[in-house]
Amino acid sequence: MLHGSWHDSSNSFGHTVYDVRQKNGYAQLMFETDITEEHNVSVGASVNHDDYSEHGTLAEREGERETTSGLYAQYTYKLGEKLTVMPGVRWDCSSIYGGFFTPRLHVRFMPWDIVTLRASAGKGYRTPHALAENATLLATGHRIVVTPDLEQEETWNVGLSAGLAIPLYGKTLEVNAEYYYTDFRHQMVINYRGKQGEETIAFENLDGKSYSHTWQIDATYPFGWVTR
Repeated sequence: MLHGSWHDSSNSFGHTVYDVRQKNGYAQLMFETDITEEHNVSVGASVNHDDYSEHGTLAEREGERETTSGLYAQYTYKLGEKLTVMPGVRWDCSSIYGGFFTPRLHVRFMPWDIVTLRASAGKGYRTPHALAENATLLATGHRIVVTPDLEQEETWNVGLSAGLAIPLYGKTLEVNAEYYYTDFRHQMVINYRGKQGEETIAFENLDGKSYSHTWQIDATYPFGWVTR
């Protein structure tokens, strides 16, 4: 699989000018096979290349490049429609941040036909691009400070969900409840005062804890009828 993109953006906020161009190329080689009806294995390799060029009042960087290549493997176990377990792991090497592992696990369990339980856990990484991702803040007129050598962001994510499909008056009432917890490490944050005073917006890695809890409950039922 191959993918490429080119984004070119020119911005002007009064006397502040910021132009950014991103070139991205992605290639993936994947092999997948069913060992038996219950067991499946997927392995592959990928490479991703990003090239950022920033010009203007605040930035003058030509060709900030990052190439990340990696290998991954995933195993899937299926016990009919009752149980699916999918553990996976990948290893990547960034030209800027070096090597890192990304594990993950997905589990789906249907104890009864009307009940579906899901659980997931995994780790993720992201390379921050302060100005390119927050260009609209240049319109504030504040002094912008970007911490040099921002660290790569890391997250651990855990999620649980339960779904009910209840037959009701010839139709199906679907009820879903889910909860997700995310723990951030080295998160890039926007400090609207920074260390330079109240008229400064600073982009920096958070020195402390950062996490989120997300709950959601929803119900869906089709009202109405069909006449002939």
